[in-house]
Amino acid sequence: MDVCRRRFEGRDSKISYVVNDGTSLAGVPTGSVTLVYSFDAMVHFDSDVVRAYLREFARVLAPDAHAFIHHSNYTANPTGRWMDNPSIRNFMSKDLFAHYAHKEGLRVLSQQVLTWDGIAELDCLTLLRKPNPLGDVRGTYTKRDGMLFVLAGAHESATVTLERPGTVSVNAHAHEWCGRLVVRQGARVLATFEVHDPQPRSKLCVFEAEAGEVVFHAEDRGGGRGEAWVRGLDVRWRKP
Repeated sequence: MDVCRRRFEGRDSKISYVVNDGTSLAGVPTGSVTLVYSFDAMVHFDSDVVRAYLREFARVLAPDAHAFIHHSNYTANPTGRWMDNPSIRNFMSKDLFAHYAHKEGLRVLSQQVLTWDGIAELDCLTLLRKPNPLGDVRGTYTKRDGMLFVLAGAHESATVTLERPGTVSVNAHAHEWCGRLVVRQGARVLATFEVHDPQPRSKLCVFEAEAGEVVFHAEDRGGGRGEAWVRGLDVRWRKP
């Protein structure tokens, strides 16, 4: 830190310096960061430390902010010493990193494996985004564990309000008893999604919306399948 202070002295008054404890970002306020950047460092971190930092990234990032992380993609020595691995890489993989990020509430936008020190696919670059949740959900709907709302039939609906135009992502729960998820804005149908599936799974539905109220309904697709389950909503504001 002293080296950094001397190097950048007088060059940028906006730079601040925080010494952390090696697993957290305790000195960084919640929701105050628009970009987290880590290069050629996290490749050496233990997987538990990586998970701890991802949890902290989710805390300190502002909604719709990003994290660009360079991490290990080395899995050949899961029980050995990281110091013995090529380029001192710790155990981590592209998929495990994505799994940890998802568990901490971050969205993976892209991942690219790369060659390092002549070793193919040794590392990975991952771009993450913190979801920008919509505001309060209003309406008549059913509450169930793990769901933002459940539309148990045509008589129920859920409404959210967009402050400005944006791209809305719906994390729906596809299951055999689900029907069609219909999204309206006024008299206009924005999107219709089939969310029934023989195997329960998550399904991402995306649509464009203008500022104002957005209403979600469930429609019967036949045979009495008229429910729609929604785990979460996320919005990316449209640039002016």
